[in-house]
Amino acid sequence: MSPVEEGIIRKKLAVMIENLKALEPIKEMTRDEYIQDLYKRKATERLLQEL
Repeated sequence: MSPVEEGIIRKKLAVMIENLKALEPIKEMTRDEYIQDLYKRKATERLLQEL
């Protein structure tokens, strides 16, 4: 693996870790709370898309 590829992989992994940490508060919500909160649902979708 070239140093450039390694750098890209490290950046992608950092984004993945950051996004997973950002999703932590969502797991505390009940299903009904989650379904009723459009903004949290859309934010969750976007964070998962970036994985």
